[in-house]
Order: sequence, then structure tokens, then C-alpha cells
Amino acid sequence: MRRAVAAIAVLASAWTLVVWLLDGLVLSIGPLRVSSHDATRPLIAAVVATIAYFALSGPTGAREDVRRIHRAMTPRRLAAALTIAVLIVGLTNNSWGAGASDSYSYVSQMDLWRTGTLKVPITMAAQVPWPNALATFTPFGYAAVADEMAIAPITGPGLPMLMALFKTAGARWRRSWSCRSPERCSSGRRFFSAGESARI
Repeated sequence: MRRAVAAIAVLASAWTLVVWLLDGLVLSIGPLRVSSHDATRPLIAAVVATIAYFALSGPTGAREDVRRIHRAMTPRRLAAALTIAVLIVGLTNNSWGAGASDSYSYVSQMDLWRTGTLKVPITMAAQVPWPNALATFTPFGYAAVADEMAIAPITGPGLPMLMALFKTAGARWRRSWSCRSPERCSSGRRFFSAGESARI
């Protein structure tokens, strides 16, 4: 019983810290959605569980548990726990945007692979009065296509192709889940049509 209470205290303390550091947390796994924006409630739960643990354990039981945790916390397990913590913080606090020139070239090439063509027509380049106008509209990671008013990516294709594979698989999974009811199906179609048309 006291170990279960101790586990609740640890989990509530960790949840409080994550919510406080990230100013709120939203986790979505399929149809399951968990959100928390107030660190006060998990903090209260952590305090109550901690008090209950010490009341059930007493000084002797608490010292015994501390020694057991110290023996179990090997460097390998500690490194694994820190790795998982960094992964969780990175996923939940990510901007999910590609704003730098290098990341833009990879992400935009990913969308080109999904459309089936690597050429991007730049018709505006034919309308400007200065020479070599196409170079003006060529971003980093792209090059002009010979004898055409179009550009094409020149960055390595491996990572964009891998991202395209995961994006396509994720979109299909979310479409299948969103169409379990008429309301979800219509909202899912609107979401994906808007998201796929807005190329980064």
C-alpha cells in the first residue's frame, strides 16, 4: 500500500514539474486526449500522497525505500530515464515548424515527393524586368531547371523521402480514425485539405 502511495506521489510530482515547465501539456494518442494546464492540482495530489506515504511508512520504512531506490538506480537506468524525459519534453514542446533555410529545403522537398513532381514552376520570374530573374526566386537548397521557369531541390533526397513516407502513413491513419463518425469525417477532410495545400 505504501509503495503504491509513493508511486502516486512521484508521478504527481513529475506531472506538476512538466506542466509548470511547459506552461501546460496536451497529449493525444489516437482517440485518447489528455490535457493539463494548471500545476496546482497535481501539486496538491503530490503533497497529499507524500504525507500519506510518510504516515504509512514511518522513518524506518522510508529509509529502507531510499536504500532500495539507490541500489536500483544504476547509471544505465538513469541514462535511459533522462533520455525518455528529454524525448517527452521535446515532443510536447516542439514548434513543429521548419523556418530555417536548411530545414525548409528538406521539408518542402518532402511535400514535392508526395505530389509526384520535383519541379516547382515560377511563372512570376518571366514577368520581372531584371536579368537572371529566376535566381531571385530560388531559395536555399533549390536550383533553376535548365530552359524552364522552374526550380528543383538539390538537397539529398533520403531524409525528405523518409519524412514523406511517415507523413503519408500518418495522414492515412488519422483519416481512417476521423471517419468513424460523419462529424469527424467531415472535419478530418477539411483539416487535411487545408494542411496539405499550405506547403511550408
